[in-house]
Amino acid sequence: MSPLSRLGETRHLGLVVALVLLAVVGLVTVPDTFATTSNMVSILSLAATIGVITVGMTFVIIGGGIDLSVGAIMALASVWATTLATQSY
Repeated sequence: MSPLSRLGETRHLGLVVALVLLAVVGLVTVPDTFATTSNMVSILSLAATIGVITVGMTFVIIGGGIDLSVGAIMALASVWATTLATQSY
């Protein structure tokens, strides 16, 4: 088995290259804060929200239903949460 086949199909190679390029840019521009444990935890916790929504939508699509309102609800919730976080309510 070749190393490329372990990464997935070759059509995903562009995504891997883009991710590596973003990591290199982060390491070059701010090397003292980018590769810290707290930054990695912060990145993963911010990505977890999108991951949970993605898994839920995957089950909906597999079940045969297409519900595009999830994106609108997520946008509304993020605006509402930002408003609550920045205002003194």
